[in-house]
Amino acid sequence: MKPLAIIIPIYNVAQYLPECLESLSAQSYGEFVAICVDDGSSDSSAQIIAEYAKRDSRFILLTQDNQGIGAARNTGLRYVYDALPQVGYIGFMDPDDAVGVDYYANLIYALESNATQMATTRDVCRFLDSSYDSAMFALRQPRDKGITRKVTSKNIAHKIEAPRSVFTRALLQNLRFPTNRFAEDVGFSVCAHALASKVALSKNARYFYRVRSGSLTSTTHPPQEFFQVFGFVYEFFKRHGHLESYRLPTDLLRPNRFAKVDSSYLAQLQEFLRSLDLSPSVLEQNKPLRLALQAKSLDEFMARTRSFREWRADKFCLHLTKNRKTIILFGKTLLDASMALTPPRPTSSPSHQASPRIAIIAKDITEAGGGERVGVNLANAFIECGFKVRVISLFSSNNAPIYPLDSRAELLSLSLSLSLSRSRAHNISQNSINSQSPLSPKLSPKHLSKLAKLWQKLLRPLLAYKVERVLCAYKPTIVLSNDGWYIPRTKLAGTRYVRLWHLNAPKHLSTRKARNLAKFDTLIVLSQKELATWQSYHKCVRVVPNFLPHLPTTFSDPSTKVVLSVGRLSGEKGFDRLLDIWAMVQDPSKEHYKETSQWQLHIVGSGKLREKLESTIAQKGLRKSVRLVGFRQDMERVYLGASVYAMCSYFEGFGMALAEACSYGLVGIAFDIAAGPSDIITQGKSGYLIENGDKESFATRLCELMSDESKRAEFGTNARELVAQNFSKQAVMPQWQEVLR
Repeated sequence: MKPLAIIIPIYNVAQYLPECLESLSAQSYGEFVAICVDDGSSDSSAQIIAEYAKRDSRFILLTQDNQGIGAARNTGLRYVYDALPQVGYIGFMDPDDAVGVDYYANLIYALESNATQMATTRDVCRFLDSSYDSAMFALRQPRDKGITRKVTSKNIAHKIEAPRSVFTRALLQNLRFPTNRFAEDVGFSVCAHALASKVALSKNARYFYRVRSGSLTSTTHPPQEFFQVFGFVYEFFKRHGHLESYRLPTDLLRPNRFAKVDSSYLAQLQEFLRSLDLSPSVLEQNKPLRLALQAKSLDEFMARTRSFREWRADKFCLHLTKNRKTIILFGKTLLDASMALTPPRPTSSPSHQASPRIAIIAKDITEAGGGERVGVNLANAFIECGFKVRVISLFSSNNAPIYPLDSRAELLSLSLSLSLSRSRAHNISQNSINSQSPLSPKLSPKHLSKLAKLWQKLLRPLLAYKVERVLCAYKPTIVLSNDGWYIPRTKLAGTRYVRLWHLNAPKHLSTRKARNLAKFDTLIVLSQKELATWQSYHKCVRVVPNFLPHLPTTFSDPSTKVVLSVGRLSGEKGFDRLLDIWAMVQDPSKEHYKETSQWQLHIVGSGKLREKLESTIAQKGLRKSVRLVGFRQDMERVYLGASVYAMCSYFEGFGMALAEACSYGLVGIAFDIAAGPSDIITQGKSGYLIENGDKESFATRLCELMSDESKRAEFGTNARELVAQNFSKQAVMPQWQEVLR
């Protein structure tokens, strides 16, 4: 194991520095030294590093007068080459970011496995200060060597940022950063990219990028800073003979959201380019440079050098309301270009009996949600039963499924990632608002969300066609539709089509929905309570409840004074009436207040109603006793930190979170809605079912549980036993095997 040096430039980031250093100290790749270069900070950054250095000899503090990020990184590089001859790898990191526990181990594994001199990550997670959670940095990532990409003239200008890469010592021997204060990593990375000739790309090295106000990327900068970086790359290419082989990063010279743009920008750009004395061959190789010198106005230059991404966005908006046919045809071109994997045509037609196969189809298996979690659980369980499983995801919002998918399952994503999350939409919107570029779009998160939904609807017929192609090549024994987005148009002979329904039975089934439902051979519902209704809608209905993939071995402490509720922050989950109930529980005028005043309510989940719930919490004066935790992956810790689970949904198909909570020994209390809670909670034995909408009775029963620890202990024990008996994998999978048989 070769030692790794991690260089961190630091300037007035005391507020964020401990989180960065903690994520480093927890790295599974323990052979590293963190070289922290304090660039003349005026806050307590240097003192924080000095304290870490006392506790951990792997942290080293260097100081210098304020010279900028590039100069600070160069100071760290000089220290490595002068004082640390044993170091074999070099990495960089920004002081307000953090890394996953296996980040550097995965990058170095990818670098060594592919015999390259440079490795970078595709797994970059952006987060806001408000969504910071140190637990997400501790999530383990499976080791994967990734792929190797050869450096060509087309991809040399693509931005590969130094803080998200690892380099060999030999590669950086004669390379340093430009000494400016912004975009220095772009120039450095492009030059390193050219030197490496090929790059290892890892999909499992998770880098956490903090989006914050006041950072360099949230402000604008004079054009000279971009010119300086471009000049640095030009001189490097000229010195190493790369001008004829690679294209220069001309995107640096086009006004963007980081650059201060005025009427004199083009004149400054042309003066700078003339100072380089560019040869005709360089101008021929880099067309935007020639257009910049010929342009009479900035608008002309921007219009003649627009990127394909800008052109695509403009054309999409142009035809959105004028010509539906045009946008569908254009979407087909994008769809074909964005296919993550084209299934190979089988050389022979395998026998269903000899090689049982299941295809699970979902809208977006990489999102967080109950249906997505059920889909992943089923895929893993079917693999354990000996099936071959292919998960077909129509869309892909993240690099990988949120829930752990067995490595033996084949995952196929069919289209572009256009499901825009709330946080991502917020970031894009803020960037658009801050932009001063004349071509920058100014779209709100609401408009972006509508645009994404419209795009998905336009792609739907094309995706259906693509699914049919994939199924024809795969020839599955069973096709399981885990989402209503997939409806079979044509059916394969010898293949059964199964629909899994996650919601309640509708009061009335329209003719179109009834026709679509009839195309499936079997309909799977989750509760016996509405079986008669479902049998009036479909000829073959089976009841198979959701199951818990693993039963816990540790259980919650009934003395814990926390009430928990989990779910997406959307209207159907009923968090609005849960807050009304909690206001009754925390009413100082009530007799029970002495018993309940020390309790807290934790709501775990993310969604579009977060701001509205925060406002309601403030209006009701519940800030001290209510926490909106956000989305969490370490759910075991969440369940073990509570003793009561409250569910106020208006409707549910099953209630997966309630079943999980009961498996950890939490007492369940829920409104007795059409389906879900009554299958999980036994009234007066493992919890309470309240008449739907009766908030006062709910508050009374909740206070009763909060005031009686012995009852919580008794009900919690019963809840664990009932869940293990009815919803364990051992209890439910035989029912699935019967359906598949």
